[in-house]
Amino acid sequence: MDKQTEDRILTVLPLLNEKQRRIYLASEAIALGRGGIKEISELTGVSRPTIMKGKKEIESGEPLDSIAIRSDGGGRKKNRRNPERNTGGH
Repeated sequence: MDKQTEDRILTVLPLLNEKQRRIYLASEAIALGRGGIKEISELTGVSRPTIMKGKKEIESGEPLDSIAIRSDGGGRKKNRRNPERNTGGH
C-alpha cells in the first residue's frame, strides 16, 4: 500500500461512525486485493473480523441506511427507578 493511500485512510477514519468505518475499510481492502484485509487491519488496528463483516455488508448490496449500527437492546439500560424517590434524603 502506498503512503498516499495510508494517509487518506488515516485522515478519513476518525470522521466515520462504526458502520461507515467497517464499510470504508472493507472497500479499501477489496481494492488492495489479496492480503488487503490483513494490511488494512495492521494499518488501522481494526480487527480482521470487523473488516470482513464490512465486506459482507458490501456484498449483500443492502443500502447503508437499512443496516442498524447497534442491535436492539444494545447500550446502557435506562434508569427505571422513580426519580422522586432518589433524592438521597435531602
